Amino acid sequence: MIEVGLTVAPSQSEPRYLATLNALHAEFHKKMWYYQKMYLRFKRLNAIFNAVALLFIAVGIVVGSVCQESLIMAILTALSTTIKGWMDFRKLPIKMDACRFAYTTFDKLLIEIATYLRGMSLDDVEPFLVKCQVSEETISDLAPPVSDALIRQYAVTFRHVSIDKKEEPPNTPLIVHHAEDTTKTSTS
Repeated sequence: MIEVGLTVAPSQSEPRYLATLNALHAEFHKKMWYYQKMYLRFKRLNAIFNAVALLFIAVGIVVGSVCQESLIMAILTALSTTIKGWMDFRKLPIKMDACRFAYTTFDKLLIEIATYLRGMSLDDVEPFLVKCQVSEETISDLAPPVSDALIRQYAVTFRHVSIDKKEEPPNTPLIVHHAEDTTKTSTS
């Protein structure tokens, strides 16, 4: 399991904002990961279906010209058109673009949250929180819903570590990825 969390600069003393930013970091990391996985899945499906459709067209042209059998060429062309029509019906390129927009937006918000926690003044954090809310609402309107399988996979893979529970020095990286391996024991 990978631990995901942030370390806070010692100068930050506003616990109300720190707790809010910590909760936003946990939620946005989760959503960024979901949409990145969905983007890669849609991209892979789009490439596979485009390749299969192109293969059917190419085979239909070759077989049709060699055998001079127009029925085979018509069947393969119809299969290719059906695949392309299914892709248009399922809107794979649009879903792919929406997921890419979602995960890059959440990634940018995570960077801004980390900047605030590194020591940037919390005086202008209120407009940032409004920006986060507007971004999240926009993404929820545009992007496809997240599958339950991805939610379960995230829960198995990552564990969020709260800011107040970390006992690491302030010079550690902002996103901590510790692989917990409790099965190994040291024999030194």
